[in-house]
Amino acid sequence: MKVKICANTSVEEAQMCIDAGADIIGILVGQEHASNDFVDKEKAKEICEYVNKRCDVSLVTHLTNADEIIGLTKYIGNNIIQLHSDIDESEVEKIKKELPNIELVRLIHVASDGTICTDYKKMIYADYYLLDSFNLKTNQVGGTGLTHDWNKSGELIKLLNKPTFLAGGLNPDNVKTAIETAKPYGVDVNSGCKNETGKKDREKVIKFVTNAKYNELKKIIFDLDNTLLFISDEWIDAYNFFIDKYSLNVSAKELYSTIGTIEKNNPDIYITKQFFIDYINDKLSLDFDEQKCDELLEIYAKIPLKNIEVVENILAYLSNKYELIAYTNWFTDNQILRLKINKIDNYFSKVLGWDVLPVKPSMKGLREIVGNNINNYIFIGDNIDMDIKLPVSIGIETIFYNRKGIFQDEYKEIRNIDELKGIL
Repeated sequence: MKVKICANTSVEEAQMCIDAGADIIGILVGQEHASNDFVDKEKAKEICEYVNKRCDVSLVTHLTNADEIIGLTKYIGNNIIQLHSDIDESEVEKIKKELPNIELVRLIHVASDGTICTDYKKMIYADYYLLDSFNLKTNQVGGTGLTHDWNKSGELIKLLNKPTFLAGGLNPDNVKTAIETAKPYGVDVNSGCKNETGKKDREKVIKFVTNAKYNELKKIIFDLDNTLLFISDEWIDAYNFFIDKYSLNVSAKELYSTIGTIEKNNPDIYITKQFFIDYINDKLSLDFDEQKCDELLEIYAKIPLKNIEVVENILAYLSNKYELIAYTNWFTDNQILRLKINKIDNYFSKVLGWDVLPVKPSMKGLREIVGNNINNYIFIGDNIDMDIKLPVSIGIETIFYNRKGIFQDEYKEIRNIDELKGIL
């Protein structure tokens, strides 16, 4: 479920939306109807530059002149234009030709009884539609706080040939019902996330995003190594090859064990490549440099995996029911390469490694993943590095991959990865 929070008037409000997990923020520029939410182009540019692609930015405008809209977009830097007006299609064509990479959202007015008041069939250029209420009494074409018949909106959404956002009177308390009823591509909120002063309310924004996205697939956080992917005995041969090539005075086990202590000794920092190099040199007194580091990382990525057919089977089964996130005590790009080599990278929506998150076990790292939506996540991990104690302590549903028979019956357990089908 895509979530757009509209009518942002400051960088503080934009950050509030980003923190809550909104996919798109809207900035209103170019006013021709009643609204208290419009800002000038300078403020819009300031907000867009502050966002810096951390989410999409939509210019929402009443303007009907293509040249004005094109000029605003080039100045502000937004990647979406929401045409909140009855604009001539020839003007829309100009926008599309001048800005071919900008996505266009087209407005369809809906009366409170669900009557469609816009001839959307005449719209040639549209990447998305947006169904919104209007208020003739106040001359408002959006931000009305008025709902419309979501059942009828849902019927229209089924007929439309473009992904469609639902707007109009949505708020944190009704958005889940609206989604279940109309089944839109996304939801758009303005007045429903404001406080009595007319500004964004942080708690309302968080609650709106959470309630809207709660309808998504539940998410599984996989602790990759030792749980899902295992580490096969071939790592000894790979490390010995590396050690022999550079005549290093260290055993494969010593090198492997030293790397394994990095996260234990540094649970709350982002591990950079230079930190990795310095740590190994400090602990093992090796002449370890960037070239050797890159080669070791590549060797790691190419370590053969055990039971890859079983793993792929499990991922294919689970990916139809859950969004899968890889959480790893390794460098992100190398772990992605590892997954690609074994042709299982496409099952994961994201891979979060040392250089993206603080290492595990880390309260900060897990909090960065789950935000305020703990109930929508399941953590699956082993207990070699006490990986599962933390998710349990902060209330994340946790499944213990208990390979060694330790702490039996203390957590919800599986004894082999194939048992996930039964427990999930």
